[in-house]
Amino acid sequence: MKFSFESIIVPFLFICTLWIVYGLQYIGFFTECHGIIPHYEKGAQGILFAPLFHGSWNHVFNNSIPLFVLLFLSFTMYQKITYLVWIIGWLLSGFLVWQFPYFGLFENESMACHIGASGLVYVFASFLFFSGIIRRNIQLMAISMLVVFLYGSLIWGIFPQELLSSDPQAKYISWESHLSGAVSGILLAYIFRKYGPQRTKFPWQKKNYIDPQGEQLWQEYQEKFPEDFEVDSTEKTNQKESKNDWEKLL
Repeated sequence: MKFSFESIIVPFLFICTLWIVYGLQYIGFFTECHGIIPHYEKGAQGILFAPLFHGSWNHVFNNSIPLFVLLFLSFTMYQKITYLVWIIGWLLSGFLVWQFPYFGLFENESMACHIGASGLVYVFASFLFFSGIIRRNIQLMAISMLVVFLYGSLIWGIFPQELLSSDPQAKYISWESHLSGAVSGILLAYIFRKYGPQRTKFPWQKKNYIDPQGEQLWQEYQEKFPEDFEVDSTEKTNQKESKNDWEKLL
């Protein structure tokens, strides 16, 4: 684990960018959909731009805090790998949304314009959780548990919200982005499993480990209390007779 100025300033600048872009949206600078429209050629531009755009102040606010926390944790634990996870996760999750199959089960499913950084939230939440589990590093596994504690409820976001909520606004939640982000995070956790922090084996976890201090204490104990290690003559005779009996039986 390595805390750095970068782990705070980079997430902060990105969050500021999201707010600036939404401010421009709010004043009417951006009027068209710059998000992902599945299976439409024009909608492919959203693979690059969708995470920067949001539908409301609440939307950008709800994504800002978890994204800042998860980016901070990722930079702290994985340093430079975070940039690769960020870029690949951004593009891969967006591409998966663009290629997402049309089931025809939900309203406006085919023509939905997917925007928002929630896909990235799922990329990093999934990456941090599964990377800690795969690497079996104690510190990273602690981060995995922290992610579960803070954002474990995100698991419900990968399912169609129309099935889980009676709120009429639920249909506007892009569960496709959430699912694509989660899948991307799992893949990246596996791909980068050999880069960055690895499992640490403590000396006592190694095979045939002998603790010098413990060995010395054991020798001192044997010297101080030799009677605990002596076998009296009667017991020796019994042991010898028992051995002879077994040899006769064999």
